[in-house]
Amino acid sequence: MISNSKLSNHTDSLSLNDAELDRFAEVGNHLADAAGDIIRQYFRKKFDILDKEDLSPVTIADQAAEESMVSIILENFPSHAIYGEEKGWRCIEESADYVWVLDPIDGTKSFITGKPLFGTLIALLKKGKPILGIIDQPVLRERWIGISRRKSTLNGQEVATRTCTELSRAYLYTTSPHLFKGDAEEAFARVRDKVKVPLYGCDCYAYALLASGYVDLVIESGLRPYDFLALIPVIEGAGGVITDWKGHQLDWKASPDSQATTMPPAQNQDHDQVVMGYPANYVQIIRPRHDEIIRTPEPPCDNPGHEKPRPCLKCLTVLFSTVALLSFLVFIGYYFSTYRNKNPDIKIESITATHVKAFPNNTNTVSADWHLTFFFDNPNTFASISYKKIQVSVFDGDERVSFGSLDSFDQKKGEEGRMQMEINGLSMNMEKNKLNSAGEMAVSLKLDAVVWVDNKYMKMKNHWRLLVADCGNVNVDTSMNFSWDGSGRCNVNLD
Repeated sequence: MISNSKLSNHTDSLSLNDAELDRFAEVGNHLADAAGDIIRQYFRKKFDILDKEDLSPVTIADQAAEESMVSIILENFPSHAIYGEEKGWRCIEESADYVWVLDPIDGTKSFITGKPLFGTLIALLKKGKPILGIIDQPVLRERWIGISRRKSTLNGQEVATRTCTELSRAYLYTTSPHLFKGDAEEAFARVRDKVKVPLYGCDCYAYALLASGYVDLVIESGLRPYDFLALIPVIEGAGGVITDWKGHQLDWKASPDSQATTMPPAQNQDHDQVVMGYPANYVQIIRPRHDEIIRTPEPPCDNPGHEKPRPCLKCLTVLFSTVALLSFLVFIGYYFSTYRNKNPDIKIESITATHVKAFPNNTNTVSADWHLTFFFDNPNTFASISYKKIQVSVFDGDERVSFGSLDSFDQKKGEEGRMQMEINGLSMNMEKNKLNSAGEMAVSLKLDAVVWVDNKYMKMKNHWRLLVADCGNVNVDTSMNFSWDGSGRCNVNLD
């Protein structure tokens, strides 16, 4: 595994002071300004397009922008060497400590097709190590500057890579998947299939977005030194890492004999390599011939302001199924507790007597008219109840001595009501042997009724049922005083 300190330690061994770095950055800004003035003149205009030896396109804007930058460098630093994409090495001496590496338009195909996602790349190397990098988008007027041992900026404001460390949540950029060949193509496909979203077509602008914390990973194939050297200080100054496919640092020993091959020769011995950019806490090595991924410990994804974690589809499916099952169970419980038929609540609220009288000859036989007040409650939310026959009988032991009845009536769902029942001329023999210690005689009340329950939700038919219930005892003394000794409920049951 490659440590973060090693990856970001490009220039620690170089002796550089702030005044020198400020001066280099000042000139670098002049270079970007000059190139931008020319490029904007040609953007989305008609001009000739030529093909170089490698069949890559070149325009008058590329050539004029490079020449404008070269003239400024020679004016300010005549001893510095220059290596431009269009004209190669320029220096009086055979070697130089300082080398400016220029790519006037990185993304010429985007430029000639009118897409403002190309950029001007400016790098300054000291002894092969990049100490200054500029990514300038002249149409959008966005300029990223990276300087050794300083934080990178975008138009003067500091930028930083974001800290998402899970490949499954990463946004990946590459210019085109068709640029990968052979083993590199297979390795790129493995990475592409593991990221959240693969995106295409930004050239150097994708690396700038990486430095600003908008994307997580950029992989490119076939880059030349002028394509990637300016990116290094920008990405590292934003807290990121840029390496070849094997995790090696990127640098370049320029000279008159240097060829701008796809990678530095010392790092290009086995296979075509790939330049990768990613956050510094996302150290990852992916070899073209092996599906090997090595990462630092992964903290929770901390991605404020850029993306929300994607919900897990499997988790959502399980959650939805659980909610659906619970809802069904609640419905079933409610159905059986509410929709099914419930017992009617029949309660005797009061019993009074009038017209009390004794038979002649002062016998123990007395008679009276009884008045019963009934309370009826239909607790069924969705069922009506019809009472066809309601009768209360008075029993002296096993002998029925009298009875009363009510006319049939209906009770709607959820309705309460009261009814009066009369038992007229009730005669009782108040024999002493029937009296208790308090001088009372107990008579029992029994109710029988035929009811019809109409519940359209239960689809029931022919629901006439006979109810028989013990309604408790009434204690009657010789003065025909009445007392109710029970709960007052007849406890009928429809089930």
